[in-house]
Amino acid sequence: MVKRFTMLITALMISGLLISAYAVGAETGTVNGQLVNGTAGGKSVADVELELKTLVNGQEVASATAKTGSDGTFAFSNLSTDAKNTYQMTLTYEEAEYVSDYLAFDEGETAMTIELTVYDSTNSLEAIRVAQAHTIISVGQGMLEVTEYFLFTNESDRAYIGSGEITSTGKRRTLDFPIKGKISDLQYGDGFMNCCVLPSQSGFADTMPILPGEREVIYAYRVPYSGQTFDFVKTVNYPLDQFNLLVQGNGITISGDKLTSQGPLSMGGATYAYSVAEGLFPGTALTATLSGLPGSTSQKAVIIWVAGALILLTAGSAVVYRRSRTKPQSQPVRIDNDSEQRQEKLLLELAQLDDDFAAGRTPEAAYQKQRAMKKAQLVKLIASSRGGSARR
Repeated sequence: MVKRFTMLITALMISGLLISAYAVGAETGTVNGQLVNGTAGGKSVADVELELKTLVNGQEVASATAKTGSDGTFAFSNLSTDAKNTYQMTLTYEEAEYVSDYLAFDEGETAMTIELTVYDSTNSLEAIRVAQAHTIISVGQGMLEVTEYFLFTNESDRAYIGSGEITSTGKRRTLDFPIKGKISDLQYGDGFMNCCVLPSQSGFADTMPILPGEREVIYAYRVPYSGQTFDFVKTVNYPLDQFNLLVQGNGITISGDKLTSQGPLSMGGATYAYSVAEGLFPGTALTATLSGLPGSTSQKAVIIWVAGALILLTAGSAVVYRRSRTKPQSQPVRIDNDSEQRQEKLLLELAQLDDDFAAGRTPEAAYQKQRAMKKAQLVKLIASSRGGSARR
């Protein structure tokens, strides 16, 4: 027994020596950076605390903190440069949380320099508007499968942090998303974090800040229907430049005082009735009457990524809006079969990637990298399709 105990102690000591030797011999790196205030005449960024999280194979294993100097500079040292390590920086400035991109040392690299921009915060909604909003409806078995997309813009140089009391999320309510009817299976897509959403009987609210620039959000839900007509009601809470409504199905029509038909849109062998409303003001209740709905169907629901592709196709996405800042013009879209097949392949790959991440089969760092790459490929492919499509 004594001999076995001695052998165990010796083995542990040897392991400890090996680990120590590895730690001493391993190359370490430094992240140097500066915090800057993007608000004209903004407040000081001195003495702001930052947290640097260390992730190994996508899992957080450690964290460290540092404070900015009088000029906003900061540094984190003694960081492993191993290829399996990634880093992410977070901080809170005037109630708004900021998160850096994932950071990783390249082979042979021992120092990185980054710049993070923060903004003074505001409780005013004055600069918040919606440049594009899209609702895509697919007919399911006694259910309408609804996917909604918003492109919010904050044209000021301040972060909108909401108003009212601090909620259970630790933040104020920033954006409200009212949903009419008895819904089910509410799912949050890009632009939302489960920790920051407050569901309610009349929809949900978000508590994430709206930083200067643009922010895209997408969510999906189901609403029951019966008969061949259905009144879809959308409440507009923010100035809305253009709203696009698409309903999947042959023979379906859309009518409403503020809606203008754009004719049918075809994609992936499916046909969508397509209508547009423009220049809507906060407080508008937009009612779209859907007619010609089938009494029942076993049609497969539109997944959130397919809806995302349609969003990009229907109104030229946000790219045109960003560049011209003029009111986008709605156009029917036609795409070639080869491009369509590649788009659908990417959509399926993205859906599978999301499933693998949700099931814990893909580390977060790898998931984020692959997802960003595939999404960029999809956007580029769709933009090319639009550029080469004939306008009649």
